[in-house]
Amino acid sequence: MLKLITSHTLNDTSFVELRERLDTFRQWLDDYRDTIWDSAGQDTVSANKITAVVAKRVDRFKAVAANISEIKAKAADEISEAINKVEIAKKEKILNMFDDFKVIHNFSCSLLP
Repeated sequence: MLKLITSHTLNDTSFVELRERLDTFRQWLDDYRDTIWDSAGQDTVSANKITAVVAKRVDRFKAVAANISEIKAKAADEISEAINKVEIAKKEKILNMFDDFKVIHNFSCSLLP
């Protein structure tokens, strides 16, 4: 039984090799982690820049939308005013026609015996 146990024990050379492999693996792991952190940092900077650009574009869009709303309201007021003027002109034209008809009717009645 002792032979079986000692056959599975590590000798110093095997332990040193395993320790070197572990150190190499840890170095790879640290390098990989550093690469991920660097990439995440770069992505964060890029995302912040894009966010700033998008915020400026949204602000510009809001300004344009407000300008369009202002122009639309002004145009609606002008259209309403024009419609009112047309209605007034129509009424005046009808009244003038009625007055003209009265004058012609009175004139024609005065000519007839």
